[in-house]
Amino acid sequence: CLVSGLLLGPIYGLMPVYIAKQVGEPTQTGLLMAAIILGGMAIQPLVSYLSPRMDKRLLMAMCCLIGLVGVIGAIESNDFDFKALSYFILGAASFALYPVAISLACDKLPSVKLVSATELMLLCYSLGSVAGPLLALTLENKRQGMMLYLGICLLSTCLYMLFKSLQKIHTQTDHLQN
Repeated sequence: CLVSGLLLGPIYGLMPVYIAKQVGEPTQTGLLMAAIILGGMAIQPLVSYLSPRMDKRLLMAMCCLIGLVGVIGAIESNDFDFKALSYFILGAASFALYPVAISLACDKLPSVKLVSATELMLLCYSLGSVAGPLLALTLENKRQGMMLYLGICLLSTCLYMLFKSLQKIHTQTDHLQN
């Protein structure tokens, strides 16, 4: 949830300014922001479908990896349609993390602890939403600083979740062998 806030805070707060500097056209800025939001909306049914059917850590790693594809596409693209698709992918990946994280955190909790757990997760998201734009601004003087920041967040989270997923698989195989 913290990482979700670290991503979505700058996307909501700083991305319009970043895009406006990149494209210089208000209409294109609005369309690219709409692509991000539509990506976030479009992914929700797929996340709801996949979440109970696969390891949530692996799902989060996969979302982060897909988000990295969106970041790279947004950086490298000169074609507006491809750039819009890249932002759509980035939005989908970024908006998928929070519901998967909540689901992962609440998987094995007793029902009496669900409210307090989700409150804590919301607090973590909120802290990330405040810290994210501040951290992203530290890279504003770098070329593609905003995308660099998002890429760092997505890559580090992807690697961490892959590590945790492999750790879980290793633990399960150890239990099966015993």
